[in-house]
Amino acid sequence: MDSAGIRAITDEEVAHFREHGWVKMEQLLSKDLVGQLLERAQAIMGLDATDHVARPGIDSPTNPWQDRHNIVEDEPCFAAVGMSDEMGANAQRLLRRQIPVLLYNNALAVKIGSRQESATSASEPTGFHQDGAGYPMDRCGVISFWIALDHLSTDMGLVRYVDHSHQLGPLGNMNRDGYLQGSLFDVYPELNTMKITEPQEFRPGDAAAHAMFTLHDALANESGRPRWAFLVRYIANDTVYTGAKTNSQATLRKIERAGLVPGQVFGGPEYPLVRA
Repeated sequence: MDSAGIRAITDEEVAHFREHGWVKMEQLLSKDLVGQLLERAQAIMGLDATDHVARPGIDSPTNPWQDRHNIVEDEPCFAAVGMSDEMGANAQRLLRRQIPVLLYNNALAVKIGSRQESATSASEPTGFHQDGAGYPMDRCGVISFWIALDHLSTDMGLVRYVDHSHQLGPLGNMNRDGYLQGSLFDVYPELNTMKITEPQEFRPGDAAAHAMFTLHDALANESGRPRWAFLVRYIANDTVYTGAKTNSQATLRKIERAGLVPGQVFGGPEYPLVRA
């Protein structure tokens, strides 16, 4: 663990990611660092995560969680992680290229538990999907980190992966108006023969990473506590914007602010350099 409280990923973790399309990384962030992040997240969204209301044009009210986008841009303690050279170096290793790394997007993704005593409805399960199906870019290469900010037991809506599914490439966008329509398992019967991983317990600071075409889901949070998670995604700086349709309000708004046109590379203030 370095002075920033973020450790480098190991060769074994890189190898697992390349083979399986995902990897769990124990104690990627120090307990002290993640404790600061959780304290700030709770100050923003409430101790039980129910104070947050989706901000029009920024957050995604159709997501099956309490969605708080741009937490890195808004909060210095999250910027210290998301914009750190250490996280950029980890993303660069998973990209498999010595190329500058940009911040793509980031959010708090907090699932409300079904046994929480709250007026806010429990979060729905997240259906199986590929993140990359909704990314308006010309190449594979988004690296997604999913970081636990609290102790998360296996009944709290944790991510499951279809093992090796990243090797199948893009399977098509099943999203319509922000909602999944149908099942990729019906469209591609081969998926029914592939292993689905079991949810794993996460300690504060544990993290997972997955590739943009790794099929994954998350069950409902059946506990009495919110599932506190921090998502941060990176891309290579030669990634080209294609203009393809995306249902993410946060992505659309950021593209508009950046003034991107199809054929242009991502970059500028909206997609800042994290690692040269």
